[in-house]
Amino acid sequence: MLAGVNRIFREALVAGSAEQLATRCLTVAEEVTGATLSFLDESATADQPRRLATSERMPRHPAVDGIGRSAALFGVDPLVAEAAESDRGIIRNELAQPPIDHFMGIPIREGGRTIGVLGLGNRSGGFGDGERASALALAPTILQALRGKRLEQAVRDSEERYRNLFETVPVGVGLVEVVRNAAGRVVDWTLLEINPAMRRSIELDPSEAAGRRIRDILSLPELGSSGQFFQQVLDSGESLHDQIHIRRTDRWLAVTATPAGGNRVNLILEDISVRKKAELLLRRSKERQALLLRLGDPLRQSNSADEVIAEGSRLLGEAVGASRVVFGEIDEAEGVARISPGWLASGAQEHPSVLRLDDFDVLQLEQLRRGHAISFDSVGSGRGRRADLVAFEAIGIRAGISVPLIVAGRFVMKLDVHQHQERSWTSDEIELTQIVAERIWSDVIRARAEERRAASERRLQTLVEGVPQLVWRAKDLGNWTWASPQWTEYTGQPEADSHGSGWLDPVCPEDREHVQAIWAEAGRLGVFQAEYRILHQAEKRYRWFQTRATPVRDEQGRIVEWLGTSTDVDDLRRLQERQQVLLGELQHRVRNILAVVRSVYDRTVEADGGLDEIADSFRGRLDSLARTQVVVTQSATGEVELGQQIREELESVGADEGGQLSLGGPRLLLAPKIAESLGLAIHELLTNALKYGALKEASARLAVEWKVSPEPEGARRLDLSWSEDGLSQLQPEPRRRGFGSELITEALPYALDARTSLTFGRDSVRCSISVPLPPDELPLWKDFEP
Repeated sequence: MLAGVNRIFREALVAGSAEQLATRCLTVAEEVTGATLSFLDESATADQPRRLATSERMPRHPAVDGIGRSAALFGVDPLVAEAAESDRGIIRNELAQPPIDHFMGIPIREGGRTIGVLGLGNRSGGFGDGERASALALAPTILQALRGKRLEQAVRDSEERYRNLFETVPVGVGLVEVVRNAAGRVVDWTLLEINPAMRRSIELDPSEAAGRRIRDILSLPELGSSGQFFQQVLDSGESLHDQIHIRRTDRWLAVTATPAGGNRVNLILEDISVRKKAELLLRRSKERQALLLRLGDPLRQSNSADEVIAEGSRLLGEAVGASRVVFGEIDEAEGVARISPGWLASGAQEHPSVLRLDDFDVLQLEQLRRGHAISFDSVGSGRGRRADLVAFEAIGIRAGISVPLIVAGRFVMKLDVHQHQERSWTSDEIELTQIVAERIWSDVIRARAEERRAASERRLQTLVEGVPQLVWRAKDLGNWTWASPQWTEYTGQPEADSHGSGWLDPVCPEDREHVQAIWAEAGRLGVFQAEYRILHQAEKRYRWFQTRATPVRDEQGRIVEWLGTSTDVDDLRRLQERQQVLLGELQHRVRNILAVVRSVYDRTVEADGGLDEIADSFRGRLDSLARTQVVVTQSATGEVELGQQIREELESVGADEGGQLSLGGPRLLLAPKIAESLGLAIHELLTNALKYGALKEASARLAVEWKVSPEPEGARRLDLSWSEDGLSQLQPEPRRRGFGSELITEALPYALDARTSLTFGRDSVRCSISVPLPPDELPLWKDFEP
């Protein structure tokens, strides 16, 4: 009997499956007990047996099937039956031949109940106590061996599913072990295991991956901020998130790191390069637009080439954080580059006023003559350097950009940006320098009598819960079989409710038909990829997701299931939409301000006076418009705060609040159209006060007050008053009204539907302007009507 037990355990080691082990266990039981047929049943209840196995010597026997269904077998004690009349309820030989002469049933019990039966039959001479004892010893051993084999098989199946998911999930997954120095600080990490998606994310060959340290792979002198990140993960014992930039591949990755015990960390990487690049492009576009807006008006308003060069150079230098900007005009006939005064940061050295072209590096000069921008990040050190780099170092230049301008095939000018420290220039900075160079040159030509225009974006359980996307599994036609916890957390839908087509419930109703149509073609195409909206339970709104699934195939290439992820791209879509809105708004603003400038010009030149007087008046009015536009471009909505606008107008002529000047009124944001018109009116009143009124006499007083008055049906009006008192002498009101009077009494009522008055008293000036304020839902910009 003991040998039989040992043999059962040996069989458990070599059997390929639980079914094969059960059959071999029956063979051992027959050899130990002398039986010639055997079976093994399990059952939760006596009337529902399930046949696990029959011995290899015995074909399927209907009589044995009858015995297995006998409730008598599921008692507490072993059952021994003979082919006699008294045992016909158990042995029913009428079912088949050969007849069963002897039978013994050994109940297999656990937890106070019978969970199975070991059946033995047809032992020559029947079954005695010895056989019963042997069978009683073998039965639980068989049960234990079968359970072990089932557990082993379950573990093997689980590992296979994990490996399948690990290898096919479309996000980078890996296990790393950090390396610490003597002080315990993380200085490197070793790749222990990574999936194909991670290798793709950081572009590693399989030979470069497992077992190698990341600093060796990426040729890094030190680990940098990623070492601090791993230190925080291990110290906190919590999952942390970060974003890293792989310089050698120029990829941005979202990293989720989770402690895995000891010095090991589980990593999940998501490639977010598209999103980061979109964000970068949008930010740079905004910065560039802002710079070009700031650049445009000062250059157009400058009447000398030196002022254009100085102002354009200053704006460019401050935008890129340079030390110096140099403007050089090329005279090929004389072989020189004449340097005009550009811009110097505090502490920067002056630049020579003339450079000989023969002193340039020949190859660098040829590149400039071909219209190619050149740059250098360092002047280097030691012997063997180019002569021009040595010369640069002598005047405090250690890095620089030089952008040429070719006009009609001729090299006419270059714009240089210098840095007194070593610096790596970006392509955007070079491109921006090119744009500014063209703008400056265009306005230099205009100032000399010619106009020109310039052109200017995260082990099985740990893995799934750490992925920032929504992860799921499905059968054909999108019938889900499992969803990750993120799905329930995001949509509020229980995981079980997502099975089958239940996952469509949180999908926007408008997108469901489209998604189902794509699923219908996924099997043929070998991929499922779609964008659709999913309900965010917390926000109570639908957000856009990009969903992709790849098939898992068997050995014959047939699709057995789909593994998919859904990534939130709502913010990216909104960024793209916002960029379009900003472009449209910019177009409207440019069109409006040009219309205002044209109207101001026409009205100014219609006034009497000499060219100098007209030029001074026009320049002052354009300055007022420019100040308003600076405030407009400082907010995303373009709104202007009235008090700030008035104070900036006063400050422009050196008038400070206090003493003879008082201001009072609530904080009020105005749409650009209203702000532009009011700014011009205030400028005209201020000009008059400087020449003839309160700001000319020390004893006089000027009060500017405003308030918001309610109107019927919820409307509002802005009421502004301008009061000058204590004037000792007031010149008579001119017989012909000038631009200021026409603006206040005619243009404001026409353009803004305003109510205005302007009166000149013996010792006072009074002006009132009442403007209806637009409802909040109206756009901030409107077409200008002169």
